[in-house]
Amino acid sequence: MRKAPPIRYAAKARRCVPERYLKTGGTITVIEGDHGSAYFHPETPEAVRAWRCLIEVQAALGGDSLIGRRLYPLLADTGFRDIAVSPRVIYCDQSLPAYRDGFAGRTIAPMVEGQVDPSLRVLRLTPTQRSQCR
Repeated sequence: MRKAPPIRYAAKARRCVPERYLKTGGTITVIEGDHGSAYFHPETPEAVRAWRCLIEVQAALGGDSLIGRRLYPLLADTGFRDIAVSPRVIYCDQSLPAYRDGFAGRTIAPMVEGQVDPSLRVLRLTPTQRSQCR
């Protein structure tokens, strides 16, 4: 199986689903998130601000972390047929330690932490504001 680059990070997402990844008559599976569908409990202003910052920074860097909602038209515009988009919900809390540790701990936390320095540059924060972000 050949893997295409993540489309959310591509300035031109259509270039990430070229025909060379698919044999004639084959199928393609696209797994992409949509950060606009994140929910928190307790929902704190800090959590919401951090998540929105992630969306804004990815957009400023040429990415689209809201691309999940555009998968159908993106694939259709690229020429794919018989498209089926099926959203998946990922839920985790303390009653589900495998999800909490696996998804929140190994996926979300590193993704957010990896965006701290780019966020500070893109948002042009003052030194005082930067120190409050860490």
